[in-house]
Amino acid sequence: MKKNVLKVLTILIISILVIGVLNNSYAVSVCTIKGNFSPNNPNPGQEVTIDISATEINEAIAGVGFTLEYDAEKLDIVSSTATELWEISQTETLFTILTKNFEATNNTGKIATLKLKVKENAAISETT
Repeated sequence: MKKNVLKVLTILIISILVIGVLNNSYAVSVCTIKGNFSPNNPNPGQEVTIDISATEINEAIAGVGFTLEYDAEKLDIVSSTATELWEISQTETLFTILTKNFEATNNTGKIATLKLKVKENAAISETT
């Protein structure tokens, strides 16, 4: 199960959408968002931490949004918190992270942390 949960966590952030608007006429991707997971091999009942980081920022950003997909029979979302510069909001599996002052920034690094818990009764098996 430990390796299978790692696979699931590796694909949790299926859709990462980061766009910047240039000249009010088109949008482009302006940075990379990465999720770092720990522990790599969680046991039933254990929490899993996903640190969300912004890297390779090509243009200043003021927000990011992504959808978190996971097996709800095996995992529960426990919490989502943003770092000092950011605020996070959640609607089911859609997360939006915005700068507190709504001003674009080039600061790279961790912007938020998500916590999930492996359910106590999670069966050992692969999951998508």
